[in-house]
Amino acid sequence: MKKFQCSVAPLALLAFALPATAQSNDPVSRLDTIVTTATPSAAPLTDIPMSVSVIESSDLSLADAYASAEDMTDLLTGVEAAVANGTQVAFQIRGVGAVDHQALTPTAAAVYSDGVYLATNVQTGLMLYDLARVEVLKGPQGTLYGRNASGGAINFISAKPGEDQRRYVRAGYGNLNRVDLDGAYGEYYDNGFSYRLAGRYLSRDAALDNVAGPEDAGGVRDEFGLRLGLNWEEALGGSLLVR
Repeated sequence: MKKFQCSVAPLALLAFALPATAQSNDPVSRLDTIVTTATPSAAPLTDIPMSVSVIESSDLSLADAYASAEDMTDLLTGVEAAVANGTQVAFQIRGVGAVDHQALTPTAAAVYSDGVYLATNVQTGLMLYDLARVEVLKGPQGTLYGRNASGGAINFISAKPGEDQRRYVRAGYGNLNRVDLDGAYGEYYDNGFSYRLAGRYLSRDAALDNVAGPEDAGGVRDEFGLRLGLNWEEALGGSLLVR
């Protein structure tokens, strides 16, 4: 390592350093900070010493494109999803994880929805709607998430009720008579209480002509999801969130 010596007087050094500090705090020269809860405490993404991919709500806002949990793999690298029986999803991160289509078999990637662990591949095929972001930790996460996280961890985080929450209604129609409706509405009150109601309905005809079995086995979809979030910021001097 090379060492340099400087004989500048302390006052002169201070006068030279001040403009540089002011320039580094210029908001124009800084990038937006992405705050993630993957660790699981809130921290800037640049401060986390591990590989974390974050999909923000703007990337998941296309109602006609992303309907189920396995669809978000289109926006990620190193993450794959094997689907069995239409809704059973087994995630693989960096190639780690066996493709096991037994209904009660946990996968090698720990999947969470708003902090709740989804233990089996029947639960991991959740419907996507009104999400704030999706966080994916790549690599073994046994220290933070315990068992069944040898491949990594996936966190689905819903939009929370609050003062600046977004309201919307969307509708879509596609081939195979696909109908897609989703929306969210909420209010914030002066006493710190807020709520948010979000839902989605999706239907589609069969994608395959199943001549040897029931028509539903060809890919018929008829799904409905509804979520109510309640938030009281002044409860017990902090924040109380109920879903």
